[in-house]
Amino acid sequence: MFSDLRIEKLRGKKGHIYTKKEAERFVSRELAETVDAEISAGRDYERMLNFLSILKNDEEFREKVAKLISGAFTRYEEAGLKDEVARELYGDMITDSSITRLEKYSQCAYAHFLQYGLRLKERDTFEIQMFDIGNLYHAAIEKSFRDVEAQNRSITDLSNEELYSLTSANVEEVAEAYKYSMLLGTARNRYIIHKAQSIAGTTMWALREQLRHGEFYVADIEKSFEYVRNGLKLKGRIDRIDIAQDEGHVYVKIIDYKTGSTAFDLTKVYNGLQLQLVTYMSYAMTDYQNLFPGKEVLPAAILYYRIKEPLLDYDPGRTPEDREKQWLNELKLDGLVNPDAGIVKLLDRDMLDKSEVVPVNM
Repeated sequence: MFSDLRIEKLRGKKGHIYTKKEAERFVSRELAETVDAEISAGRDYERMLNFLSILKNDEEFREKVAKLISGAFTRYEEAGLKDEVARELYGDMITDSSITRLEKYSQCAYAHFLQYGLRLKERDTFEIQMFDIGNLYHAAIEKSFRDVEAQNRSITDLSNEELYSLTSANVEEVAEAYKYSMLLGTARNRYIIHKAQSIAGTTMWALREQLRHGEFYVADIEKSFEYVRNGLKLKGRIDRIDIAQDEGHVYVKIIDYKTGSTAFDLTKVYNGLQLQLVTYMSYAMTDYQNLFPGKEVLPAAILYYRIKEPLLDYDPGRTPEDREKQWLNELKLDGLVNPDAGIVKLLDRDMLDKSEVVPVNM
């Protein structure tokens, strides 16, 4: 229809400015970029100066232009918190610290500042989160160990039927008491609890088998501790401490239960991202030296146990014994073991070239 008209693209072109309001929008959009560019006597630079002069002489726009100029010339310089500000946020001595907090600081100092300085947190919701399932497993495992202890028995004495029955009942009991029975509030949640009963039963079975392989016995469950050093008070809870003894020594093994895919990594320990196990061992060594002053206390192992239920490939020829052996290998503890051959034998007396329960190969 308009075949003689020439099409002109306006994108990227500076339009004409006729009003002070349009000049204000132009300055807001272009000033910061103009400040960062090299100074020249070009037309664009003079244009910006003219608009600034016009707006600054108008009382309606004077304050806004002053703020735009201040913002354009402001530069952020990274710096730590001043001492007085840090004391206001954290106090002279950090008394409510945890190993998780130290790991958070090593991972991201700003995230630590938001969580522990400004105390920001997500709004609580009435739904199951991953940490709720973790709390459920920890509480059910602890209760199972304490119930067995109350009967003056060891977990290694329990049959599979007794073990699974005890664990299932404890998962149900913990779920009923947790956050106003939230874990049983819907059919979906009840299915999650049903799965949790199966996984917790497998977990207790694996923990029993690992103890049966060695000479260690459970000495402490969910051991609370305080650790004070250099103006810092650490509070924490050790999931499990096992010990073994001979005439002159006490050997200490630390186990921490994990519901995720956490793997022990010495590089992360060095960089402050995995401090739990080493801190637990440091405390336990001191604690058990006080309990056994006549013996030398030695570290045997610091280990993670990942709470899960292994899925094995279908094999029609697999026997129940083969299945249990493969399960045990899938649920093997992960971490750091004292290389002393005598200590390794205390951890797994049946080991020949490769242990089924601890991360050791001969």
